[in-house]
Amino acid sequence: MNAPGKGLLKVSGILMIVFAGLGLIGAMIIGGIAAGAGAGALGFVLVVAVLLGIALNLIAGILGIKYCDKPEKAQVCFIMGVVLVALEVISAVSTLFGGTFVWYNVVIGLVLPIIYLLGALKNKEVSGTGVQGGSVIEQAKDALGDARADIASGAIVDEAKGAATDAVAGAKEIGGNVVDAGKEAVEKVTDMVEGKK
Repeated sequence: MNAPGKGLLKVSGILMIVFAGLGLIGAMIIGGIAAGAGAGALGFVLVVAVLLGIALNLIAGILGIKYCDKPEKAQVCFIMGVVLVALEVISAVSTLFGGTFVWYNVVIGLVLPIIYLLGALKNKEVSGTGVQGGSVIEQAKDALGDARADIASGAIVDEAKGAATDAVAGAKEIGGNVVDAGKEAVEKVTDMVEGKK
């Protein structure tokens, strides 16, 4: 069956996996800084919220890659896309009320989920309802089982490693070494935190 959303789902899925990996590294750094600064319960809650977002992006990325050429599974990807867009909108609203709203962060945060959602919609149109072969919940359970099998076999991990290697190489070419910039940022934040003690 033709899958017109294949490219959109696969590319956005790979990028979601790569960014989830980078986000996990960032969450560990921020969690360490928050723990060192004595952020307490609020810091813990924020790190848990970030980790949940990372997990959702990782799952969506895996499903996008796995089902990019299977229009009959488009409903699962569609639901994940809607969830990711909704979470980004909720995040934008919370930053708006928290006084930290920056419009371009919202736009950047919505790009991948919208591309993912568009890919799922294109595949859904081809498959009719997109719910063939059982309920959406059954499809989601099957998809998670397939994702677990792919992770266990290493197929998705190898593809994500390749994409991450390409992304790191591209980052080095464009703007220098990302790791050094991260270390420098951590050092600056550490200096600021220690300067306040």
